[in-house]
Amino acid sequence: MIILAVSGIRNPNLGPLLARLVSRLNPDLLALCGDVNVGKHVLRELSLFRLVMISGESDDIYYVKLAKELNALLDGRVVELGDIRVGGMGAANPLQDVQTLTLRRGSRLDILVSYFPPSGCLDIASPLYIRTGLKYVNTAVRVLRPRILLVSRSWKSTASYCEGVPVVGLGRCVAIVKLPDLELRFIPISLAS
Repeated sequence: MIILAVSGIRNPNLGPLLARLVSRLNPDLLALCGDVNVGKHVLRELSLFRLVMISGESDDIYYVKLAKELNALLDGRVVELGDIRVGGMGAANPLQDVQTLTLRRGSRLDILVSYFPPSGCLDIASPLYIRTGLKYVNTAVRVLRPRILLVSRSWKSTASYCEGVPVVGLGRCVAIVKLPDLELRFIPISLAS
């Protein structure tokens, strides 16, 4: 399975570049992980793929509404895409998203997408080195036991572990994740062409 995860594209002019990359790679899952403004036309084009999106702090409300209309908005939801179960926690109301997701205690996820990082994992914000992770995310990981956690708001592109679960911090990059072996490749947004 190939996952293409994207975070931090705030320039709609990069939307067509992302669309070309997605067409070329044809991933099993395209995850827009918050703060991704590729333009409404491109978002519609990307919805032809297996697309999920969570809200970010700087996402336009009309853009989020369009994602909901396209049945791609994942905030507080679990969707099944074939044999892949994906859940999401956006920036708009992460506590409510976690509460909704963890009510499904018997439901194991394959992929959990979170705007915020878990507490103590990929959550140190520079330049002040303040921890920005949320304990709610740790709870969701502990209860839902996903195979992988994708985090939008990490401060660098890297991987770590939380509660024994692999965590991929996107850090304003495009990440290509291959499962089950967890092969990772990060492409800086500026080079995604």
